[in-house]
Parts: sequence; structure tokens; C-alpha cells
Amino acid sequence: MSKRDAHIHYDAHEHEHKHSSEKNRYALLFFIAIATFFIQAAVGKWAGSVAVVSDAFHTLMHSVGFLLNVRVAYVVAHLCETNAGEKKIHRKRAEYGLANAIILFFGIAVICSEAYQKFLFPEEIIGPIMIMGACIGILGNSVSLFILHKNSATDENFKWSMRHVVLDLGESVVVLLSAPIILFFHFYIIDSILSFVIAGIILYTTGKLLFTHTLKNL
Repeated sequence: MSKRDAHIHYDAHEHEHKHSSEKNRYALLFFIAIATFFIQAAVGKWAGSVAVVSDAFHTLMHSVGFLLNVRVAYVVAHLCETNAGEKKIHRKRAEYGLANAIILFFGIAVICSEAYQKFLFPEEIIGPIMIMGACIGILGNSVSLFILHKNSATDENFKWSMRHVVLDLGESVVVLLSAPIILFFHFYIIDSILSFVIAGIILYTTGKLLFTHTLKNL
């Protein structure tokens, strides 16, 4: 085997190893996010808190994004093996990013619809259970953030994912801090207000990513 062939073989092996590790990490992140979603959403429904359910739905969006990234890693690895151009690789990433954005926008519509109903007709919210739901979100996002932080220095996808998880973690903290207001003052409307704020944040960050990055690569 010539030096050139050996170098090509080494590069192919390196690409395969890199994308295999990337797929495994995204798969782990997917299972953490989807488990967090189901538990947090169930607790949020139990508490009667749209804000907790909204926070859980944001985590669901992360799980969908992580699952799409598993597929992206697989496709990109295949394109690298066939020596496809960098532009084609970016286009594939953008296509999956667009699919993720569409799902996010649908989620925002669901959140806003339910929050509006609760704003017009406030219902009792169980404060301690709401606190539990917020803590579940904080725990799940903290674990995901730890995994992402170890890889964000060299991988742009992990950087974007980490920013979204940090945002979701912040939302969980805000929900946690608002729970005592509901618990002691019975100011239930704040739950709907927080839901609108969370939906607005999701809309802004998703729209910004969509128009500044994703659509340019399609």
C-alpha cells in the first residue's frame, strides 16, 4: 500500500470513528431528553401547569433534534465515504434542521393555544407538584448539558445543541422560581404568562437559526 493510499485509508477510518461516536452521543442525548419529556409532562399535567408542560415540550423538541442529528451523522458519514462535496453535506444538515424547525413551530402553536385557554379561564395549580416538574426539567437538561459540554469545543452541531439546552435549562429555573408565587399567592395567571414567554423564546431562537443558517444551506 502506497503512502497516499494509507493516508486515504487512515482519513476514512478517522471519519468513520468520529461520526460513529457522534451518533452514539446523540442517541444517548435522545433517550435522556425523551425520558425527561414524558416524566416532566406527566407531572406538569398532574400539577395543572401549562408552563411545566411547555417546558417539557421544549425538551421533546430537543429529543427530536437529537434523533435527527443521529440520522444526520449517519448520512454525513456515508457522504464522507463517497467523497461527496462539503456543500452537499451542509445541505443534508440543513434539510434535517428545517424538519426540526417545522416540528418546533407546531409545538409553539399547541403551547400558545393551551396557555390562552388557561389565561381566560385560570385553573388551580398544585404548587409542590409544579416544583417537582421544574426540578425534573433541570435535572434532565443538566445531564444533557454535561454530555454536550465535553464535545462542544470542536463540533459546531454540539455547540448549537448546547445553546438550546442551556436555554431550556434557564426556562426550567424560571418555572421553579415562579412556583412559590402560585403556591403562596395563588396567582395562577403567571403560569400562562410564562408559557407565552417560553413559546416566544423558542420561536425567536428557532427562527434566528432557521434564517441565518439553515435556509442559506438549502
